[in-house]
Amino acid sequence: MKSVTLHLSPLEDKSSRKFQGEFERLYIKVREKEQRLYSDESLKKLPYVDRHHPHFEEWRSRNNSCKSFIRYLQKYRTPVSILEVGCGNGWLCNQISTMLGTDVTGIDVNRTEIEQAKRVFENDSNLRFYMADLQSECLMAKKFDIILFAASIQYFPSLSKVIDQSQSMLVPGGEIHIIDSFFYEGEGANLAKERTAHYYKSMGVPEMTHHYFHHKYEELSPYSYVILKKPSRPWEKIWGANQVFPWIRIKSEVNA
Repeated sequence: MKSVTLHLSPLEDKSSRKFQGEFERLYIKVREKEQRLYSDESLKKLPYVDRHHPHFEEWRSRNNSCKSFIRYLQKYRTPVSILEVGCGNGWLCNQISTMLGTDVTGIDVNRTEIEQAKRVFENDSNLRFYMADLQSECLMAKKFDIILFAASIQYFPSLSKVIDQSQSMLVPGGEIHIIDSFFYEGEGANLAKERTAHYYKSMGVPEMTHHYFHHKYEELSPYSYVILKKPSRPWEKIWGANQVFPWIRIKSEVNA
């Protein structure tokens, strides 16, 4: 039988553990209210959900992102080692791991979902999950070809710190990919902050505002990056081109 390894890495200090514990408590509370906590059977089917599911359009967009990323990997050199940061319940790691020549690691500080990932995805030895963050000891000796942030970069307060840390974990010529997250221009970030604060307040979880960040394209300027896909223009969405988020690739400094 195929197996998945779950490593519960001790988080470094008490303040870090307290912060991450508080984040998980609020995050899971929001996920539950949003109907984003899935049964094991439903998780096995992701990114496919019923047409009447409240997040059907979102999952259609994420399915498109997943397919595009896998097509990208098919043209990449193999074997390829991939780290997904903030992998949550592991559905995307599982999809990627079905591709030959991949070695996939998923990390998250969210115990609830990452334990579910281990429970549900009994895959090849090329897939493993850690309860960890980028600075956890279990990753210190590892180098990756690709580090992926899928719908997770908004939970990191400093974009530059997380990119710099990620670049130190890449092989020469490695890449960081950011998908399924909004980026903003000009005053767009401030307007989005107001919407986010109102949203979490309306849900009865205003504290979650302190864990959600709105990054700007200009923060990427120090890095060698390209936007592989841009969000669709409004009239394109009419025809089903529902590219909601940008797809950003950042090359390692060694290859810049």
